[in-house]
Amino acid sequence: MSSGRDITERNRMRAKLLMSDRMASLGTLAAGIAHEINNPLTYVTGNLEAMAENLAVVQRAASGEHGELSAQLRDARDGAERMRKIIHGLRTFSRSEEETRVPLVVHDVLESAIRLTGNEVRHRAQLVRDFEPMPRVFADDGRLTQVFINLLINAAHAIPEGRS
Repeated sequence: MSSGRDITERNRMRAKLLMSDRMASLGTLAAGIAHEINNPLTYVTGNLEAMAENLAVVQRAASGEHGELSAQLRDARDGAERMRKIIHGLRTFSRSEEETRVPLVVHDVLESAIRLTGNEVRHRAQLVRDFEPMPRVFADDGRLTQVFINLLINAAHAIPEGRS
């Protein structure tokens, strides 16, 4: 004789609840992400426009100092790299429910969550990083990112806006 219980519906409801929680968190982060992407994008496009205007001058004076043009190019690259990191963090967070455990550095996952919640936290608190060295761990980076995002947002919401 055997006994069994169909937990399919319970698992389905749990998956829906988890997805609902994730979507709510994404909604909260959307404004912050747009703000975070807009700032570096502004200086990327501004510097690229300035570089285009300076290109004719540089072509005419093929020799000489190009320090300002180099600085503008460096700023544009820095802005693009910052956008790449923000987008990577968002993609990691919004990945499907499929669990994939890989060796990762917890500090990197935490930094990704900090970047994604930066706008939300910045208006309520000053975030201080004081990381101790730690070995790599096997974890699902998307789920760990979600845990850190939830902790950061909950902590930020516990502090009245404008206070630290």
